[in-house]
Amino acid sequence: MASPPEGVVCTDGVCTMPNKYKGKKTAWSAEAFEDLVGPNLVDCRGWKEVNTRDALSGKIVGLYFSASWCPPCRVFSPTLSDFVDANADDFAVVFVSNDRSAEEMQAYVTGKSYLAIPFASQDIRSRLASKVGVWSIPTLAIFNEQGVQLTKDGRGCVSSAADTCVQEWRAGRPGIAESWCTLL
Repeated sequence: MASPPEGVVCTDGVCTMPNKYKGKKTAWSAEAFEDLVGPNLVDCRGWKEVNTRDALSGKIVGLYFSASWCPPCRVFSPTLSDFVDANADDFAVVFVSNDRSAEEMQAYVTGKSYLAIPFASQDIRSRLASKVGVWSIPTLAIFNEQGVQLTKDGRGCVSSAADTCVQEWRAGRPGIAESWCTLL
């Protein structure tokens, strides 16, 4: 098992990132999503390129910030992959790696029901973390079909209320009551 990078602290089910990753909530249109993540993503089930707009059109999108060296991430990832399988018509996950190498990333997500930003696209991955306001992992930021960020605590919803998440997100709600700490 790999250890976290320097400056990262893993306790109580999250790995806290250095301050350089802090940012603000934002909203994007489908076209803006494509502009931010690039015209193509990689399907982790076969490592083939897919068109971003085609893959995400009409779906709720979860940006999943995670890494293989993060113990809480390794616990949540299989649950999330199963959730994506159960809701594939309505929901897609874009994996945003915090791994240290392409090999670590690929070993971690191969076979999972995610799309991924290519590891080589470090600038895109960093920009997304900043724009979404990611300062700990795992973070699952949820965006509705119009690109409006509903919550950064998609993990909480998937973990505790999986049967109602998609309906709540379609209604424009975060899925669960957000705690004061997720609103910071």
